[in-house]
Amino acid sequence: RERRIGETRAKAGPSLREEELKRLSAALAPHELQLHEIAADGHCLYRSIAHQLAAGDEASALDFRHCRRLAAEYIRSHADDFLPFLLAAHDLS
Repeated sequence: RERRIGETRAKAGPSLREEELKRLSAALAPHELQLHEIAADGHCLYRSIAHQLAAGDEASALDFRHCRRLAAEYIRSHADDFLPFLLAAHDLS
């Protein structure tokens, strides 16, 4: 089964994701930038924000929990600004 899957993938050529990553990497390279993989674990938004705020400096790396906490505090303290995004569409009519 695994062999057949491998053969099928080999015949199919590069996936759309592989092509996208290749083109994106090529566009970033002249600017000395690179992709950074973030685990898709439900915390990925906050992990990516923490990574960018740390600007690659491992010594000052922020914790995603801290970013999530700050975002939650901000949303709570500005609830009226976010209420339209939190209500279901049928609740607005």
